Amino acid sequence: MLTPLAISLGDPAGVGPELIAKAWTLRVSEGLPPFFVAGGTDILSSAATACRLDVPVESIDDPSDALGTFADALPVLSGADGAYTPGTPSLEGAKVALASLEQATELVIGGHASGLVTGPVAKSELAKVGFSFPGQTEFLADACEVPADNAVMMLAGPSLRTVPLTVHCALSEVPARITQELIMRR
Repeated sequence: MLTPLAISLGDPAGVGPELIAKAWTLRVSEGLPPFFVAGGTDILSSAATACRLDVPVESIDDPSDALGTFADALPVLSGADGAYTPGTPSLEGAKVALASLEQATELVIGGHASGLVTGPVAKSELAKVGFSFPGQTEFLADACEVPADNAVMMLAGPSLRTVPLTVHCALSEVPARITQELIMRR
């Protein structure tokens, strides 16, 4: 049986909710596989409305429900929710973003979703609510019991996939961090 992709909402103040709504509108033309969002029903509805996108949002109780819902509505798993606050990061938004990330991660690890796409987060706000990782990649590595230096973030587009050699450091530090060993390991 096909399992859908899980998407973590990201910060309600960022572009995540808008990108998710837009992605759903492109599901047919881009041949996107079924996906669901972990939480954020009201946030996604508000983002779609603000972007003038016709995106019906439907709450689901189980990730498998996304398969039957995806063609007609954006499936959103019951979970954390809040206000759509574009451009205004907050502690409440960080709590929603973290709850969505945790829920989506657990579902993927448990085999209820085939993969995870993470929405962008405000790392400074996440730190204020107890997120102790430099980024989502390290969080996911820890959740999967993989050493952080063995986990990478991949940026993918239609014709290019790339893995950054360095992350979470000042640009001035990059030349000193790049080594032949690092390149070979990535």
